[in-house]
Amino acid sequence: AAASVLGGILGNKSSKKAANAQVAGMQQGADAIKGYYNDAKGYLSPYMDMGTQGNSRLMGLLNDPNSIADSAAYKWRLNQGMGALDNSAAARGMLFSGAHSKDAMQYGQGLASQEYDNEWNRLMGLSTMGQNSAMGLSQMGMGAGNSLANLYSGMGNARASSYAAQGQNNANMIGGIGGLIGGLFGNR
Repeated sequence: AAASVLGGILGNKSSKKAANAQVAGMQQGADAIKGYYNDAKGYLSPYMDMGTQGNSRLMGLLNDPNSIADSAAYKWRLNQGMGALDNSAAARGMLFSGAHSKDAMQYGQGLASQEYDNEWNRLMGLSTMGQNSAMGLSQMGMGAGNSLANLYSGMGNARASSYAAQGQNNANMIGGIGGLIGGLFGNR
């Protein structure tokens, strides 16, 4: 009976120690998963920010097509093209002619249309990059969430197993004590 009691006490300590070790290991895993997810979030954040900026500028372009004239790319191409047109007209002695004005107007209109399309495509590229980054992070988050759920479930199972073992050990101790008492009084 004394051995049952001592065995139960030692069994309870071992069961608690084993459960705590399992839970600690699983908690380390959970912390690592959270850390990796946060690292990935930090790595993808600039790309998601660029996508957000691209979306905002894309909406601005849709709402005001004339805003293309404020684009640095448009201004640069316009200056380069007009400079070339002016140089060509000057070389022919037609710098201030009606034909040169007509050429300049056609060039500007064509450039605006081309640069609008170019800007649209650039902004869509940024928007798509942001969308893909957000989707990738979302998938990582779901994977991390599933892994964390499994770890936390394992922690609960480890504790439950420990409690069940402690309960069995306690029952064995009580049975041993009962046997000891019964033996003492039964021998009289």
